[in-house]
Amino acid sequence: MTIESKKVNIIIVLITLAILVGCGNIFDTERPPLVTRGHGVHQWKLPWKPALWSRDFGPEQSGHFRSLTTGDFNNDGKIDIAGGSYEPGVIFVWHGDNSGNWKRAQRLRIRGDIRSLDVGDLNNDGWLDIVSSSMGDTNGVQAWINENGKFGDLQTVSEKDLFDGLRLADVNNDGKLDIIAANKTGVVKGGINVWLGTGKGNFIKETGPTRTNMYSDVEVGDFNNDGKVDIVGAAWGHDGGALRAWLGSGDGRWGAATSVIEKGSFWGVDVADVNGDGNPDIISAANFDGVKIHYGNGKGKFSKKKTLAKKGNFWRAKAVDLNNDGLLDIAATLSDNNGVILWYQKSWFKWLIAKDEGLPRKGYYFDIEFADFNADNRLDIATATYGEGVKIWLRGIEELAELKTKKEVVEVVEEEEMKKQPPVPVFYTSVFFDTEKADLSAESITILNNLLDVLNSVEGTVLKLKKHADSKRVDSKQSPGNHVLSDERIKAVTDFFLSRGISQERIEIDIQVDSKADNEGGDVKAWQENRRIDIAVNYGKSLDNKQEDKTKIDANSELDGEGKYAYPFIEKGDLIPVKEYKTWKMVDGIPEYRIGPGDILDITFWIGFKENKNTVRVSPQNTVSFSYIKKF
Repeated sequence: MTIESKKVNIIIVLITLAILVGCGNIFDTERPPLVTRGHGVHQWKLPWKPALWSRDFGPEQSGHFRSLTTGDFNNDGKIDIAGGSYEPGVIFVWHGDNSGNWKRAQRLRIRGDIRSLDVGDLNNDGWLDIVSSSMGDTNGVQAWINENGKFGDLQTVSEKDLFDGLRLADVNNDGKLDIIAANKTGVVKGGINVWLGTGKGNFIKETGPTRTNMYSDVEVGDFNNDGKVDIVGAAWGHDGGALRAWLGSGDGRWGAATSVIEKGSFWGVDVADVNGDGNPDIISAANFDGVKIHYGNGKGKFSKKKTLAKKGNFWRAKAVDLNNDGLLDIAATLSDNNGVILWYQKSWFKWLIAKDEGLPRKGYYFDIEFADFNADNRLDIATATYGEGVKIWLRGIEELAELKTKKEVVEVVEEEEMKKQPPVPVFYTSVFFDTEKADLSAESITILNNLLDVLNSVEGTVLKLKKHADSKRVDSKQSPGNHVLSDERIKAVTDFFLSRGISQERIEIDIQVDSKADNEGGDVKAWQENRRIDIAVNYGKSLDNKQEDKTKIDANSELDGEGKYAYPFIEKGDLIPVKEYKTWKMVDGIPEYRIGPGDILDITFWIGFKENKNTVRVSPQNTVSFSYIKKF
């Protein structure tokens, strides 16, 4: 080697070292935490610990859901969930307890397919409000104002078009949240709409960067680093489908669209600084065309990209640090029965797809969100599914995810602790009465006999009766007035059970005044709805003299012949207080029967007089699905 060649090699090495030192943040896994506003995902820098995923701890095990959002809706410092159903259309709100358990707090009624949800304080009162988009009987965009922990009736923002994904952001720098929504009405009449908020919960001005093409999703970011909110839209369809971005002026106006980032048919879009260079990047989820990362240059351009999946009908793909290594990973859902996929970022240049971590490989999944649902300083995953409700997987429950257990003793729930647990409803039904009558019909007796079988066969069950009556005047020989007539009807139901050996202690009667009539419009069906007694079958405390077995149970007794964990019949003791039996267990004072993947269940629902039987098989994800039951 000549002297000149040695000099050249030395210079190359010095230049390479200088580049590596200058770009150290590319390889530095200890860079500062990233906080994004967009879809409400917060990334924290936490001590890294290897872990997998638990079984499903979701609040709803059935139903067709498309949209999700999270936040503290009752200001108790704990993460709550709102989920949007699309058959027949409703928004459920569940309150969390920071232990992975859920309580349904409210049902926001709206007739339509709930396409998207987001949360923010729209009226600056310190309570998180909800915005929604819907298609169907109710079209458009709606706002739901949180009134001290309870949401009021919907307030219409727009009802003239079809909207899909939406986001909240302050686009005109006035300190008030505005709404950005993807318009999917049509190629000619579509685009992206923006409504400017007043800070009082309403929206007075509509603006937006485009009025053409069918958009499925939107997201915001500062693509040119000027401190102003910019927009990226994911357009769907053969004509006009593409990723496009618009730079904001900071006053609610928008510049011309930047050049098309990529053509295609897209369902979802997310924005985050994936490679840690200080510039926002775009993550796209495409219809049949997989998942891609489009790297931003900080000047509004996205010339470089990384393909994570070339095929697949991906609904959403979002960036989040799931293993707490300081690098953003990608979590994606597929709406073509292929489950949930994770990609872990090992460096700027390398991505690894997750395998055998306990997340589903099958199923129809839509929206996805991330939060620490059980207060263990790890981000967990929540998803909306078709037919299987809202699913949640907790990070770090290794025994559950790996289907293994250690030699540990499961804690026993003491009898006094169990007595404190409130009754948990098993199911509801109703018996109806003829006009001005309090006699039980043949159909009603059939329903009550079925309830009697449940009471006699399931220990600890109790009844709760609630009366209804309409406002019509009556001239009945049985009763001089509506309230008395309603009392006679509830007495007829009570006497039925008392005469068949059910003690009075197992029958609870709501003594309040008759419930408000559901509908007093005058049609026959509406009047019949208000001539009924509602019956709830609850799990209450056991009323016999049997003493519960308080022997501590070794978890190893649940291992199979090969020593494998007999999931899901034992839970981690410090996660859910559990009491084990041979065929059933007590969880928080509630008896739960042993059911596992592959088991076949016969489930019967009573809707008025109609008996609806369902035979379902437990899925590998330990869930069951059945058709939607009206008024369930």
